[in-house]
Amino acid sequence: MRYILTMLAALACALPAHAEVARSSAAKRAFAREHPCPATGRQVPSCPGFVIDHRHSLCAGGSDTPDNMVWQTVEDSKRKDRVERQYCAWLRKLAR
Repeated sequence: MRYILTMLAALACALPAHAEVARSSAAKRAFAREHPCPATGRQVPSCPGFVIDHRHSLCAGGSDTPDNMVWQTVEDSKRKDRVERQYCAWLRKLAR
């Protein structure tokens, strides 16, 4: 676990503290084509009750590519986003 945190901190240090990763709508569409909506089976990025989320957060060096995306319930996504915001803020502090 310590190794993983060290590696994530190193990734965060490689980016400026204010760096934002541009999200690709093309990548979301590609993900939806490969992984249809769990609720409707349609191959579109909009899916009732679900959102496309990143397995590994962008602020921690995760890529904005279909292989780093998953369907997640809106409820689970909100919970994960709260934790990620705290974690990313911690990573930005380490990068200063």
